[in-house]
Amino acid sequence: MKTFRTKLIGLFMLVALVGLTSCIKDEFEQPPIIVPHFTMGANDTLINIVDLKASYPGSLDSIGEDWVIKGYVVANDESGNFYKKIEIQDSTAGIEISIDRTNLYVDLRVGQLIYIKLKGLYLGDYNGLVQIGYIYNGAIGRIPDIMIDNHIFEDGFPIAPPAPKVVTIPTLNSIDISKLVKLENVSFAEVGQSFATTTATTNRTIKDEAGNSLILRTSNFANFASALMPSGKGNLVGILSKFGSDWQFYIRDLTDIQNWQVDNSTYLLKEDFATGLGVMSAVSVLGDQVWGQSNFGGVNFAKITGYIGGVNNPNEDWLISPAMNFNQYTEEKLSFQSAMKYGTAGDGTFKVMYSTNYSGTGDPNTATWTDINATLSAGNFVFTQSGEIDLSAVNGTNVYIAFRYFCGTANVPTWEVASIAVKAKHVK
Repeated sequence: MKTFRTKLIGLFMLVALVGLTSCIKDEFEQPPIIVPHFTMGANDTLINIVDLKASYPGSLDSIGEDWVIKGYVVANDESGNFYKKIEIQDSTAGIEISIDRTNLYVDLRVGQLIYIKLKGLYLGDYNGLVQIGYIYNGAIGRIPDIMIDNHIFEDGFPIAPPAPKVVTIPTLNSIDISKLVKLENVSFAEVGQSFATTTATTNRTIKDEAGNSLILRTSNFANFASALMPSGKGNLVGILSKFGSDWQFYIRDLTDIQNWQVDNSTYLLKEDFATGLGVMSAVSVLGDQVWGQSNFGGVNFAKITGYIGGVNNPNEDWLISPAMNFNQYTEEKLSFQSAMKYGTAGDGTFKVMYSTNYSGTGDPNTATWTDINATLSAGNFVFTQSGEIDLSAVNGTNVYIAFRYFCGTANVPTWEVASIAVKAKHVK
């Protein structure tokens, strides 16, 4: 009898425990989902970002109006390339928000729509970059942590961010600053180097197919800082910025490198004229003036002119590459930059040519030379990219590339050549 009673009590306890567990499970299994929502105040006025930036008087400005802006987060601090700031944009413009809080990406994810109540905040600029923040030592600084939740409000859950606007380096426009943009068919100049050094935010170089360049800025705290910049070309998505007169570009992480085609070419010739004429040889056929190395504005180049000391001197001077064996390669491509002034562009005083029977020494006129059609400078010492010139139809075990300068005693020009390169792929 005692045993039966004990079993019966145990059965009741088991049933009660199962019921209690079921209640607890029902209570905690499905927590309520709270969707953030912002409601405008009775005195609030919603304005566009472009109008806010247009209201900036040029010096630190306290915002006293009940203005509200809204925009989608297009960059945050998740990778470490942006620190204590986010970039937002609406359909009119973008703007940087400086915020004194870390791990902003936890709440302010890319694609999150946010509203910002501007009254009590400041509008300022950091070397020309207009941004929202708070006063710090008389200049624009970060919004203090204690103020953030009274000014920045999420609305809904993150969605796909706005599609990046396709831009080109020569036509960069201030209306696109702090916005998500895309550069197509560009490459990195410092192939094989890390995106940033270990000690400081680092400037690298983005180049388009015409040789136009743009600064790529990467923080040494970015989680991809030690990654090596790939060869080849493709598309880059990122945030357009400006520091003074310098345009700058920030990628958010390595997924912003898109549709990249790695270049497996090797350099048969690469001369940047850092020291003298490098591997190039100067051959003077007529006149005392010769090709020489020079530098201006941080650019090294080879230079030739027949105008010396107020006198126009007739000259014929050649700048010739070493011999290259094109039979071992395929898809050979030549590129260089040229600049000129005085004289007349396109008058034949400067030509680019190749030869397959030059001996490598002596008068080049004893060999056969074929003109290479290239885009050349139009004048005013503006360096012009030749483009990638296809030389794949050229065959030979001793191929020379030459830059020929010829002038008389009138209309004498000055010509400069920089960044000469011949790339090719090994024959498989």
